[in-house]
Amino acid sequence: MYVRFLPKDSLESNLLLKDTTLELFTYPLDYEIEESGCFYHDPSIPADQPTWLYTAVPSGYVFPNVQYEILDECYIPDANISTGSNIQGAKNVLNGADEFLGALETEAFRITDNEADIEYSNEGNNQVATRSIFPSYKRPVGQIQVMNNALPTSAFQGVRHVKVRTHNFVKIGYGWTDDNGNYSVNERYLTNVYYSVIFENEDGFKIWGNYAFFSPAAYGMDWHSSSGYSRNIDTNSTAWLWATINNAAYDYNRKCETLNIPRPPSDLRIWNLRMDGNWAGSTPMARHIGLSVNSLMDYLAISCTSAYTSCISLALSLCMPDVFILLNDNTTSSRNVYETVYHELSHASHYQQAGKAYWLLYISHIVTNGGYGDGDEWLAGYAGVGEIWGNFFGSDCGRHEFGAISIWYDDFEDWYHPGFFMRLHNRNGFTERELYNCLKPGVNSINKLRDELIKCYPADTAAINQRYRDMLY
Repeated sequence: MYVRFLPKDSLESNLLLKDTTLELFTYPLDYEIEESGCFYHDPSIPADQPTWLYTAVPSGYVFPNVQYEILDECYIPDANISTGSNIQGAKNVLNGADEFLGALETEAFRITDNEADIEYSNEGNNQVATRSIFPSYKRPVGQIQVMNNALPTSAFQGVRHVKVRTHNFVKIGYGWTDDNGNYSVNERYLTNVYYSVIFENEDGFKIWGNYAFFSPAAYGMDWHSSSGYSRNIDTNSTAWLWATINNAAYDYNRKCETLNIPRPPSDLRIWNLRMDGNWAGSTPMARHIGLSVNSLMDYLAISCTSAYTSCISLALSLCMPDVFILLNDNTTSSRNVYETVYHELSHASHYQQAGKAYWLLYISHIVTNGGYGDGDEWLAGYAGVGEIWGNFFGSDCGRHEFGAISIWYDDFEDWYHPGFFMRLHNRNGFTERELYNCLKPGVNSINKLRDELIKCYPADTAAINQRYRDMLY
C-alpha cells in the first residue's frame, strides 16, 4: 500500500521514526522530482507544523495511532526472487523470473507513459531499445566519498557506514556504505532510480539537518542509472558538513574501542545547526534526560524572530537532539569539524557513567549562568569536571587522528583548567581509562575529582597533588 502519514506532534513523529520497517519520504513518491534538495515541506501544511510523510507498507501492515491515508494499492515485483528457469529464444536474460517480472513491469511503465525510463539491455556497443529484448534488472552499486582537507594531502575519503537509499515510484531499496564508501542496494530495478544519502549510521547515531524536522538529514542526488551511481562530496556541497560529522562520529567510536572508553549511547541524535558566527558545540543529551523544549531553547540561548523561533521550537520538539554541532556555513576545515565532534562526543561518553541526574544539574548550571560561570556558583563543579574531561579526551582523540594537539588547546582555559587531566596523562602516564574511571556520579567538583583519583590510585598521590597544584597557579 502506498500511504502517507501526518504526525501531529513530536510523540507521533517519533512513533513513526521508531518503526524501522518504514522508509519515510517528505515528498510524494508518485510525483516527478524536478529539482533535488535536502528537504520538502508540503505547501498546504503550515511551516510550523509537521508535514506529510510518504512510504510504501506491506498489505496487512498494522498502522500506529497516527493520522494516515492509503493513496493506492500497488504490486511491486520482487526482482530478488529467481526461479532459475529460462525462456527459449530470449536474449540477454538472467532467468525466467526476471523475464516474467520484467515483461510485467515493462508493460506497467508502457501503459503509464513511463516506458522511456526503462534501461534496455546492451548488445556490444549499441543499445537495443526494442520490446523484443527484455530489459535486465540491475542492482545499484557505487561509492560515496567526502573531501577531507585535514590529511597531509587533501583527498576524498569514503563516507562511512551511512545509508544510500534508492526509489522509483514506490519501489524502495537501500544499502550501507563500508569504510571506503562503497555500497550495494538490496533491490534491483529495470529503470533509472532516484538516489539519496540518508545520514543515519550503522553504529546507530543519526545526524539531523539544519531544521531537523522529521528525519535524519537527506542529501538528494537526482536520477541516475539503476546500475549504480557514485558521488564525491566536496566542501562546497550542502552535504559536506553532514558527511564529515558522520565520519568524525564513526571514527570517535572506533577510538573509544581502542582506548577502552565507553561509547556514547547507540541511538545518539546529532543536530548540525548552521548559523552565522563562531564554531561551537554542546551536548545536552536532551532526548536521554527528558529536557523540555523551552529548556533547550534557553540552553541554546536562541533569540530571534517569532516565526524563526517557532520553526526552531518545532524542530527541537521533533528531534530532541543529544548533541549540537553549531557550525559557521563559511567554515570548511575538516580538522575543525573532527575536533568539535570529538569534544562533544567525549561529553556523551561521560554521560554514560555520570548518569541522568548529574547531567540535569550540569545543564541547569549552563542555562542559569549562560555558560560555565566563574566557578563560584553552587553547581559549577558539575561543569568543571565535565569540561576537564571533554577538553582532555576530545583533544586526545584529535592527537590520535592528526598526530598533534590542536593549537587551540589551552591547559588553563577558563576557571576549570583542563590541563589537570592532560598533564596527568602526558607527564605521569595515566591512561585515558584510568582518568575516565574517576568520573563517577558523585564526583561533582574538581576537589572531589582529585580525591577520587587519590582514592583509586593511592600510589600516585604525590603526582596527583602536584598536577592539581599546577592548575592553581
